[in-house]
Amino acid sequence: MSAGHLFDPEEFLSTTPDLETEVPDGSRVVRVLPDVSGLEKTFDYYCPPRWADQIAVGSMVRVDLHGRRVPGWVVELDSDPPKGVALRPITRLSSVGPPAEILDLARWIARRWSGPLRAVLKSASPSRAIRSLPLERPNNIGGKGEQQAAGAIEEFAAQCLTHSGVSAVQIAPTTDLFPFVEAATSLGPTLVVAADGQVADQLVAQLRRRKIRVGHHRYEWSAGLAGAVVVGQRSAVLAPLPDRPATIIVLDSRTEAMQEERVPTWHAADVAIERSRRNGGRCLLLGPISPLVGEDRVDRVLRVSRSASRSGWPLVEILDRRDEEPRTASTLLPPVLVERLRSADGALLVLNRKGRSQMLACSSCMELARTEDGRNLMVERDGGLESPVTGERRPMVCGSCASTQLKRLRPGVSRIAEEAEVLVGRPVTELSSDTAQSDHHGGAARVVVGTEAALHRLDFRPDLVAFLDMDQELYAPRFRAGEQAMTLLVRAARLLGGRAQGGRILALTRVPDHPVLLAAQLADMGAFVDSELATRRMVDLPPFVAMAELSGSDVEQMAARLMAIETVSVVGPRPNGHFLVTASNHDVLADALSSARQRGQKVRVAVDPGRA
Repeated sequence: MSAGHLFDPEEFLSTTPDLETEVPDGSRVVRVLPDVSGLEKTFDYYCPPRWADQIAVGSMVRVDLHGRRVPGWVVELDSDPPKGVALRPITRLSSVGPPAEILDLARWIARRWSGPLRAVLKSASPSRAIRSLPLERPNNIGGKGEQQAAGAIEEFAAQCLTHSGVSAVQIAPTTDLFPFVEAATSLGPTLVVAADGQVADQLVAQLRRRKIRVGHHRYEWSAGLAGAVVVGQRSAVLAPLPDRPATIIVLDSRTEAMQEERVPTWHAADVAIERSRRNGGRCLLLGPISPLVGEDRVDRVLRVSRSASRSGWPLVEILDRRDEEPRTASTLLPPVLVERLRSADGALLVLNRKGRSQMLACSSCMELARTEDGRNLMVERDGGLESPVTGERRPMVCGSCASTQLKRLRPGVSRIAEEAEVLVGRPVTELSSDTAQSDHHGGAARVVVGTEAALHRLDFRPDLVAFLDMDQELYAPRFRAGEQAMTLLVRAARLLGGRAQGGRILALTRVPDHPVLLAAQLADMGAFVDSELATRRMVDLPPFVAMAELSGSDVEQMAARLMAIETVSVVGPRPNGHFLVTASNHDVLADALSSARQRGQKVRVAVDPGRA
């Protein structure tokens, strides 16, 4: 191959290596999956005698493939190669890789989320070469550690860990997570998956202070095999563990960070559930929002007491904007909020402005333009109102009072920052994912205006977090809008601290009786989850159906093939050009997607889409 010649995987989909080399005595024939984008075919090679005792399923190797030396994984030992084919040798045994258990799990992930096995194995592999696996030795906490842990956690945490199987554990936003982790370490191999890297780092430090051996998955890929507790972010759910029942704890399982953005779009919580069932251990899905997964995937739902939940939330105040004077109804900074800002020691004003539909409100009654059932927003399109989600249409008329006078609501962070600075009389800082980290030093009261990114980047604890237009989140054109809006409120609660800290969440809305707002105000996440699941069951949405979102230049051709399959339903194209495919379960969906996919097509398949 000449320098600069591009490697085309299509050339090798029906070929095998053909170097004229005989297999030496003492060699082993292995099947290798090359790490080549677009190539999902395995090839047979032989492992030279010097590595025959070291190679294993999952080993990371380098092989020659049509003039290129490429990395890959051993997916089968002692395979039976096609007759008449002369095999090439493996050129290097690079590293220990995912063990057989993880390889089987990776195959399940690739099928379940309709993506390449190669991509899953990359997430499951060490970032640097590992020559040998450590020998397992017991963790150094012993019986004394178990007694200390049992005395340090509340009765609720101990109850959660007495169950085997999968438990969805609903806690308050500010509940200390460490007692659950510490108690689990005394029960055997333990794997902790955190959505937030800072949380993972804190847990590692806390475990080390308790003299419990722990490995951060990012730096110590094989620590679990040595008997250490494994802590890490999303990919840690694929970390190798000893071959016996383990406890897997997933923290904040409904956070978007738990889902892989690349194809296959696997979700760490679902992988943890599957792995614990295969392993025979226990799985705790721990967070303020109980996982919205099918009943067949969770054995039980456990919730903290109402008193513990209330103390773990700050005060949540709902400001009904329909009650305001007409002269102030058009501003996002009503007088009551301005007064709060003037007296606050620190405040964050949250306003999302990216990727949102333009909202309309009635000039007379101030109600939002919503569908007949009230579940979705309607936007102006072709001289009328239309729902981007359901397609429902009607003239430009308010569904509440029949007025034809509708006004646009299109706020922006920069404008709000300028307006707030004038009204409050203090410096106001703008903070979003596009701005540099702000300097919040000085004696002046700190007021920050930003997108939801500010909830993660703020470097001081405010005593007020105000969502200036909560309806943008509650009625975003996606079926997980309520769940994602609740996640924002949870993040704000953690920023403020519990009820004793004196902080306050202020939600500005024209729908004060929305289930998300009422659940946060009452600190009753169970009511929200039950309501959300009931709605999704009624309208056939996940988790009660399997869903995939298709996009790409060849999406219409693949969608047409899927429409001919009776076991799936296809909707689209949607305004963004994407198609939605649903089926009764994920096995049916995977079969349909596999049969409709054609070689070389440019279609992105996102199973369990987070923003559809």
